[in-house]
Amino acid sequence: YTVQTSWKRYGIEGILHLLFALAWMATLFPISGVVKVGTFIADRITVASTVVVCILTARFLTTWLHPIPQPEQQLEQESTSSKKTNKKRKKKKCKPKNRYFYIKALLVVLGVVYLWRKVHYRTMDWMDSVPLLESSLRTCPRSAKSHLEISKVYSGLVPEKFDLDLSLHHLRQVEEIDASYCDVHHQFAHVHVQKQELLLFEERLTKAILCPFTMGGATEMWRRYWPVVTNDNPAAKSRMNKYAQQIEQAVQEEQFKQQQQQQQQQQHQQVAASGWTGGGDHIEF
Repeated sequence: YTVQTSWKRYGIEGILHLLFALAWMATLFPISGVVKVGTFIADRITVASTVVVCILTARFLTTWLHPIPQPEQQLEQESTSSKKTNKKRKKKKCKPKNRYFYIKALLVVLGVVYLWRKVHYRTMDWMDSVPLLESSLRTCPRSAKSHLEISKVYSGLVPEKFDLDLSLHHLRQVEEIDASYCDVHHQFAHVHVQKQELLLFEERLTKAILCPFTMGGATEMWRRYWPVVTNDNPAAKSRMNKYAQQIEQAVQEEQFKQQQQQQQQQQHQQVAASGWTGGGDHIEF
């Protein structure tokens, strides 16, 4: 009866634990950050998954530190009639059990200290933007966004980190990773103007105006820069006219593409409407 009752109890409990773990695998594991699912998972999103992992880990450690006696062992202990024999068995098994328990407890304490250090340093990363960006690059060195943001740090956003050469290095990394990432041109212009590389600055400023994400700031910089440079400077006026023509040509090309897309959409809508109404000889039902 005891064996059967214990089997039912612990067997059902094991099945429940298994179902609990499978439910976690099916729902929260994809956002746990263990594997990359399309993109890296932010720390705040992994909280729900971490809570479940903590519960399962606590259950495992409890069972590991205090093993549940097997039904056969319980029957042997109950069937033993001699107190002396029980005392001898306890004396023989007491020391090894205590010794193993302390070793296990020491391992658990070391694991907790290790995890505490990791959480502590990760929390310190979130206290400032600079260490957070540095940790982001360590985790994902091919992130164009992270390279761009840390370039801003070295270009004057954080005075004690000022390093224009290092800022340019990160900007070149952005272009190697994603050549179509147009946000980088505005930051290039910001660095070149500080290095007094005006020709490079003018080229990047023109490209920044053509980027929809940096158009506002770049246009304001254009309006403040060219009136000062073109004052009694025919060469600068010639460059300004050249860049203005490039901007106008790019705008016209973009407008032409949008018109073509609108025409194609209208044609598709007309074809779809004629199909639904039964019109048109080319459509059969």
